[in-house]
Amino acid sequence: MTKENVKTSHTDVMPAMAEFLLEVSAEDIQKMPAVFQFIFDIELETENMNDLTLRIEVMRAIRDLRTLTDKLKPFSDHQIETGASSFIKQSKSRIHV
Repeated sequence: MTKENVKTSHTDVMPAMAEFLLEVSAEDIQKMPAVFQFIFDIELETENMNDLTLRIEVMRAIRDLRTLTDKLKPFSDHQIETGASSFIKQSKSRIHV
């Protein structure tokens, strides 16, 4: 996300997402939108949040986290861990073939 114009493919991105899911529990992911909303509500009372661009970016981040939690909601931590591990193994075996 920090480097533009770097040649990547889904074979780079998807394993990274799977590794992220292995490192963060579904429960933690489910809590993220509420935590960010809580922080945002507090920050609204400060002068920093007078910046409309900052407000928009924070709201987009909260929206994106809600989307992520909605997509993961049907699955248990175990199912996510199993699926992510399996995906990583499959992607590594395809690269080494």
